[in-house]
Amino acid sequence: GYTSKTTGWDMTGMAPEIIRIEGQTRHTIAFQDRSKNTVQIAMKSPNDRPIQSEVNLWLGPDYTPYSLKCKSENGNEYPIQTLIGTKGYAVNVELKNTGAYNFPINTAASYAIGDLEESVAGIVTENQGNTYIDGGAIRMYPFSAKVDQLQILMKTDGNQLKAKIELLNGPNNV
Repeated sequence: GYTSKTTGWDMTGMAPEIIRIEGQTRHTIAFQDRSKNTVQIAMKSPNDRPIQSEVNLWLGPDYTPYSLKCKSENGNEYPIQTLIGTKGYAVNVELKNTGAYNFPINTAASYAIGDLEESVAGIVTENQGNTYIDGGAIRMYPFSAKVDQLQILMKTDGNQLKAKIELLNGPNNV
């Protein structure tokens, strides 16, 4: 794996190369540095097309402790960006484009540095009003149209977590 050259989400500074993944294909990246704990991944559509992808963290040959399915109606205007904790393990990250073959995506992945590396602790510190949500429950949180970026931290007591997050825009999205 590579260590990012930027503390933000700029894909050109994040990794030495931007990886183009055609539809229905995948790319894997090895992150073997056990002293690092956070991997950052960014996905963007090169041409305002939808993104349908899956990110899997592989720990060994047959253990996938983390899987993230992503969808965006316009992958250029609404790119997908995520941080994944590795807990100091040597891991492989699979980036899979599950969209149609004519909807490629550009991706970059690297070890997070600076503010991004410490962002999970920052989110916990900033938001003292944590909300416990039981399995099967639905919660909606309205936010202003002026919001530029949204951070969501989901954490369990060690149990498995399966959640669906939807960001809806406008009054008619149901």
